[in-house]
Amino acid sequence: MSVEHDRLARHAWMGLRGTLEAHVQATKEGIQDLGMSPVMVETLRLLMELPTGAMSQLVDRLGVDPGWDTAVVDRLEARGDVIRLLSPVDRRVKLLEVTDGGRRTWRRLQRLLATPPGQLKQLTRDELEALVRIGEHLAIIAPRSSASPPRRRRARPAAG
Repeated sequence: MSVEHDRLARHAWMGLRGTLEAHVQATKEGIQDLGMSPVMVETLRLLMELPTGAMSQLVDRLGVDPGWDTAVVDRLEARGDVIRLLSPVDRRVKLLEVTDGGRRTWRRLQRLLATPPGQLKQLTRDELEALVRIGEHLAIIAPRSSASPPRRRRARPAAG
């Protein structure tokens, strides 16, 4: 790549990064307004994907310590987003199920997370179409990139 190409890529990234950082902050505030933390949102998202099942399936997907995950599930249960049920097969096993309230919470979160940054609404149709093409192209080439290291499993993410 040429020096000019590299300079343009950095300039483009800095513009996108500023927009992303402002949007992340606004999204965090929206999540807090719902009385949740990012960890609670991620846990609820996974529970929406998983069938009703043992808490161990959630622990395995998150790659966390079971005691840590219990605290997060306790907070979701206190909000009425999930319930613990006794397993009909093994009474020592607790099953997690998303409640109707949890599904409503998830729909609110999906609307919040899908709200585009305000800056995008200021772009012209042609600019948005170009951005969509660029985003689709980046999504195609991303898996082939060796620029980012593989994700490592964390033992204990920060509680929140």
